[in-house]
Amino acid sequence: MYSMAEISPFEEWSESEAVLLDNDDLNLLKKINDNKSNARIEIIPEDNQYKLRATSWVGTIKTHNHIITIKPKIGNLNFFKMLEYSENLDDIRLLDEVKITSGRSLVDFMAKLFVESVDNILQEGIYKNYNILEEEISTIRGKLLVAKNVRKPRFLQEKFWCECDELGPDILENQILLYCSKILSELVINDSIKENLDQIQHIFEKEGVSEYVPDLYHLDMIHYQRFNEHYEKILKLCEFILRSTWYGDFSKKDIVPVYGFLYNMNTLFQNFVTKSVQEEFHQFRIKREPSKKKLLQEIPFKEKNTKQVSAKVLKPDIVMCDKKTGKIRLVIDTKYKKDDPTANDFYQSVAYSLAFDCPVLLLFPQLNQRKRGDFELVDELDKSAPIFSRTIDLSESDSDYICVMKSRIKNIIDTILQI
Repeated sequence: MYSMAEISPFEEWSESEAVLLDNDDLNLLKKINDNKSNARIEIIPEDNQYKLRATSWVGTIKTHNHIITIKPKIGNLNFFKMLEYSENLDDIRLLDEVKITSGRSLVDFMAKLFVESVDNILQEGIYKNYNILEEEISTIRGKLLVAKNVRKPRFLQEKFWCECDELGPDILENQILLYCSKILSELVINDSIKENLDQIQHIFEKEGVSEYVPDLYHLDMIHYQRFNEHYEKILKLCEFILRSTWYGDFSKKDIVPVYGFLYNMNTLFQNFVTKSVQEEFHQFRIKREPSKKKLLQEIPFKEKNTKQVSAKVLKPDIVMCDKKTGKIRLVIDTKYKKDDPTANDFYQSVAYSLAFDCPVLLLFPQLNQRKRGDFELVDELDKSAPIFSRTIDLSESDSDYICVMKSRIKNIIDTILQI
């Protein structure tokens, strides 16, 4: 058994150095890749070692013996600008160009931002609220729990089960902060940040905050008012952290194992394009992943007890509708991939074109120098809606990165709408 080692960071769509992986490492990586159609990382045997090939996921994976860091191909700074814009994180001071440029990984940067945000909370004061407390005491306090007292046999010393409200810090807001500090501490590489996270845990635990495994819906249960409004920004960051964390077998009783902090670039690309289109084309009603449309109707089998597999319904990424007429003018399908589009990509576009009777835009990031061609349906289909295939270069170093990207997306769509 060898000690925990950091594999040299490598970019998405590229390969790592050759490393030794034991059975525990391999089993964990295979478990992370439970969905073969959307593998987070590919494992390539090479002699007695293995190379790891990144796909469209960036972030950190922690195996039993290794820390694996996958960097975004567009660069940390551009990635965080897109992330801040797409995830509406602009109000939590996400961007610090010096720290981002010098940062090694997504999880380290997020952990550093988390530490700074918690420090602000501690300076302003840990929020306390009333909790319902049930306890057996010698004097009656609050509400007497009759049912529990009836079941309790009486001996020499009389005690009573009571229920009362107690002001304290062991509330959901602080439990979420404690939990996020623990999962980040499991994944960060920087020793200084890890030490800061451990110190945060010590402070909250010393105050009496208990361990609790929150779900994302718990964040919707928090209502902000004057006394806890200083928690709003950091809990927004916690929501992103929880959504990006890959857990082990889930259990409500214990803190679950944390195996990765990963973000899907497909999701980022789709969110970025969708928000850009919404802001640049006010004359259209923009629908993101609208209601599924069924193109095929099942013909039941005549044979009895025969089960038929249902055909998938259509669900495009973005649909642009004319506000006045309601007519669909363009369907946009984002495809974050390095390689050329496959036949499935184009046949999916054909289905969109037939179903919605409008042009279709396949939008790719420009991750190589290959240009994409346009297509039109053959005469036999009796449709004139073309299929456009376009790329957008995301590797811009301009300080006004978001405006430049939005302008490029707008120019692509304007050109198509004028055809």
